[in-house]
Amino acid sequence: MHHVAPHDNFSIVKNLEETPVRCMEQIDNDQSFWIADFNRVRTSLSMWEENLSQVHVHYAMKCCDEPELLKFLADRGTGFDCASLDEIKRILALGVDANRIVFAHPIKPIASIKYAKEHGVARLVFDTENELRKILRYYPEAEVFLRVKPKFTNAKIQLSKKFGADPEEVPKLLSLCQELGANFIGFSFHVGSLCDDITTFRVALEYVAELKTKAELLGLNVAFIDIGGGFLPPSATSKYTFAEIAEAINTAISELLGDDQIEFAAEPGRFIGNDYMDLYMPVISVKDHHEDGEEQSVFIPDSIYASFNALNYDHAEPHFNIRTEGAAESERVKTTLWGQTCDSADIIYEELSWPRLEVGDYLFVEKFSAYTYSPTSFFNGFPHHKVFHINVEDEE
Repeated sequence: MHHVAPHDNFSIVKNLEETPVRCMEQIDNDQSFWIADFNRVRTSLSMWEENLSQVHVHYAMKCCDEPELLKFLADRGTGFDCASLDEIKRILALGVDANRIVFAHPIKPIASIKYAKEHGVARLVFDTENELRKILRYYPEAEVFLRVKPKFTNAKIQLSKKFGADPEEVPKLLSLCQELGANFIGFSFHVGSLCDDITTFRVALEYVAELKTKAELLGLNVAFIDIGGGFLPPSATSKYTFAEIAEAINTAISELLGDDQIEFAAEPGRFIGNDYMDLYMPVISVKDHHEDGEEQSVFIPDSIYASFNALNYDHAEPHFNIRTEGAAESERVKTTLWGQTCDSADIIYEELSWPRLEVGDYLFVEKFSAYTYSPTSFFNGFPHHKVFHINVEDEE
């Protein structure tokens, strides 16, 4: 896939801070590494608690499943949104009680349903008749909830094309729950990722309030509503602040569902995981093209099979900080940024206008851990980069 970067996607940095310098001293000079800052996670959790405490966090671990982050959240009582048997197994291994897990993938293999039953993970989502019948066959006592498709969303990344029952399908699915005696508990929705809007969640909650009334007319109990994810990370430039979006959600809950005993959950991913880690990458090779060196190829130990898959699948537009001693501020050459794999299509960016670089220079991208660390494929046998953790202990 052809990636053309924004023209202003880099800044020149003459010196690195003390922390990355110390990290560099502990690894080979041709290795990339992450710096993970737990104070950033504390900031996200505090913002949530201050603004949206009535909605319980179930962290979408697919966003960034770095093991120490999961342990940090587990130790603080956070819930988890799990999508597979393996994700459930990893969270249970951290000592998390099964009632803090929602099994939120609408299509689940039979083996994972059986595993959920064996380990007491009760809350399972569905959005089709086939999935409901499958759950009831292998886990009849499961607490099932219906994922519905929002009628309106301004999110940058749409998810409802793939998951969520269409409005015309919902009445049939509710009736089927009543007919089959399902242990129905409520609804979920996902407005889509990167939602910078204060009306989208309200419209979705208005719809769910309508469906709640219809479900109760069938004798179904609605005690659980999962509002999904879509929240921007704290560092993101946005039209609306998290506090403003949270206020819109709180107001909608109060006006539409405030008189009911309902547990509200959410599945934030990048709101917690995005700002957690910075990625540092040394320049490991440079090839000059043409006799006057007017074009360069720069190679780094990462790839489109690793962190930079996010360019293809997550609309990422990373801003590169370039630490170089030799580059002139005004000099620019046409640059192609290559990944480290053997694939000739492993081009991170081309047609960049960058400073002339040399082996030993560093690129780093701050707050870059959403959908970068987790989807790494290990193609060609390249493992995860080493993670250095800072601010691990809580301050007294």
